[in-house]
Amino acid sequence: MNKTPRKQKKKSLLYSYLSKGFILFIVYVLTALLGLKVDAVSGFATLIWLPTGISLATLLLFGIRLWPAIFLGAVLANAWSGAALPVAVGIGIGNTLEALFAAVILRYLFGFDNSLERITDVIGLIVIGAFLSTMISATIGVVSLSYGGIVNSQTLPSTWVSWWIGDMVSNLVIAPLILVWAKIFRYLEFEKKKRVELVTAFSLLLITGFFVFGDTFGIKYSNVPITYLVFPPLIWIALRFGQVETVTGIFILSALALWTTVFGSSPFTQGKLSERLIQVQTFMAVVAATSMILSASLSERRKYEKFKDDLIAIVSHELKTPLTSIKLLTQLLAHHFRKKREIKSIRYLKKMDKQLNKFTRIINDLLDVSRLRNKKFGISKKYFILSKLIKETVESMKLVSKHTFIIKSKQNSLKVFADKDRIEQVLINLLSNAIKYSPQGKKILVQVEKKKNVVVMSVSDEGIGISPYYYEKLFHPFFRIINPVVTNRTGFGIGLYISNEIVKQHGGKMWFVSKPDQGSTFYFSLPLS
Repeated sequence: MNKTPRKQKKKSLLYSYLSKGFILFIVYVLTALLGLKVDAVSGFATLIWLPTGISLATLLLFGIRLWPAIFLGAVLANAWSGAALPVAVGIGIGNTLEALFAAVILRYLFGFDNSLERITDVIGLIVIGAFLSTMISATIGVVSLSYGGIVNSQTLPSTWVSWWIGDMVSNLVIAPLILVWAKIFRYLEFEKKKRVELVTAFSLLLITGFFVFGDTFGIKYSNVPITYLVFPPLIWIALRFGQVETVTGIFILSALALWTTVFGSSPFTQGKLSERLIQVQTFMAVVAATSMILSASLSERRKYEKFKDDLIAIVSHELKTPLTSIKLLTQLLAHHFRKKREIKSIRYLKKMDKQLNKFTRIINDLLDVSRLRNKKFGISKKYFILSKLIKETVESMKLVSKHTFIIKSKQNSLKVFADKDRIEQVLINLLSNAIKYSPQGKKILVQVEKKKNVVVMSVSDEGIGISPYYYEKLFHPFFRIINPVVTNRTGFGIGLYISNEIVKQHGGKMWFVSKPDQGSTFYFSLPLS
């Protein structure tokens, strides 16, 4: 019963294998013949050799079983170009072993990921794929040419270097381009703003490329070292996007640099064409390696940040369920002890409830950080009387503090259109910090003032103040001031970050004025319209 489906499956696998192998064979032959026409050293060592990158990418994407297509393509291309059959076979063996060596080592020892979003993958591609494996092809190829009497002891070193550099750059430019573009559907996720930035970045890259490598603006470069101007746009692309965009930019620059070098308008115009190609290919190899490493390191960092945010969200969410149960049980116990008039037990339960409330606030803050980073932070606006909210919040803070609270406001009936719970959260954070960082019994002043189309609220304390050294980092997540006086203070350093983001989402802004040992005043504004 199962024989027919199995045969059909085997047939489909065979057809898939043969079709992929045939396509690789045809592409290999065509690109090889094209490369051998561009001033090949000794007729067979060319600095523009696309088949190496195509072969490595194909084996990494579809498996090493496609190696016969590489061998047959290399033999046919070199025999077609005038090499004797034994020489063509030797070159074919070298080209095949080169691709197999790199693919096997990368896949099975490095656990290679085709997206190139890990530093280890990029380093593996540079060291194994570009630097070491290409030596196999260059060595076997040059030995085959020497056996066939095509190169002698004098031309052998230059032939080997040209062969090696051509293969190396192909694995640094062509292979990454094919590998990462296999995930092209990711572009459907781009936001409109991101697309505009991408177009702008690539436009700048093209303009820079034409300026550096071409004579577009009628400028003769002579010995002016302007080639490194290509780095800023590539760094921009690597910082803001991913490996797909980075390797695409590298490919565009490489193609432009090769075209202008061949036709004599780039900075690399000294010497014979083969010498100029060595210069430009070496330069592009450095550009490619540097840009891919930068992009991979940033991709790893973004993944780590996402993992951290997801972990915080999951842990915080899971903690809320048992915490809610404990709080409910605490209330039930308090009710039970009130009936029995056990004053001491009720006092302990109040302390316990106070700690549970603090724990709940910490969990909610962590969840807010995760929501902010994932752009899922909700704001629900409605009209409410601001002075009433301030008074209620201050009264609740009096229960947990021995500070003296003063409210100054002439806007007792002023209504604002905002998220009442979130504005309360901002006030609680500012008041908690004022309590935390100022001695007990000191004054904490809350002021409200209407200015044109905004209302400005402030919380002032008489505490330790803030050193100017920390000004720029104060609203960063998980940042805490290092001060011997406050080493025993609890918190994760996310209160001000969340408060600032809440105010921003309301269309307002937050700022502060502070001096060491002279207290601090934190302000935030809300639009009235």
